[in-house]
Amino acid sequence: MNRFRRSFGISLTISAILFALCPAFGRAQSPAAPTPPSLKAKFDGNLSTKSSKVGDTVTARTLIPSKLKDGTDLPKGSKILGKVVAVLSKDAGGGTSALAIKFDHLEVKGGATLPIQGQIIGIAPVPDPSAEIDGNSPLSRAAESSQPLSIPQGIGRDPAEDDKYVIPPGSTMKGVTLVPQLDDVGASELRGEKKEIKLDSYVLVKVALK
Repeated sequence: MNRFRRSFGISLTISAILFALCPAFGRAQSPAAPTPPSLKAKFDGNLSTKSSKVGDTVTARTLIPSKLKDGTDLPKGSKILGKVVAVLSKDAGGGTSALAIKFDHLEVKGGATLPIQGQIIGIAPVPDPSAEIDGNSPLSRAAESSQPLSIPQGIGRDPAEDDKYVIPPGSTMKGVTLVPQLDDVGASELRGEKKEIKLDSYVLVKVALK
């Protein structure tokens, strides 16, 4: 009996220590915090670190219908609007270009506008269906993997006509890096290594709403 009491007491002590060291232990069943909504879009117009200026308007159009946290429906084709808050050409940056963009409002069909704080969390080129199959192409990578091909159906149409685009986190644009957090003025920054940054309708963007 004494042996049982000693064993039971040791077990309680160990449990108390583990509970103290793991504050989240008692909250394991708590629901996760809601993930801020993100919008999949493509850039509308042309931006370049070679010619853009601070204050230039930045526009992207949503590729799929979305719903905001307050329940507002955002139809496909809605505009995500912002401005260039900083720009550095490759020549001025000694080989490194930079472009900071602040998305600050949405324009839905019908003309209504909604203020937002949008962070770019993913940027990618529209997949090229005519690319040759080689070791680096999406087609060859899919052939070697059990994962489904990430090239959207209906490729060859305008990107806004297809809802099946994959935009991974970060940047998959060659030579372009995405700074992962907002800066002091609420802008997301792109950096080009030995190249100018060019954004047009062949570039996809994923914008998280804060």
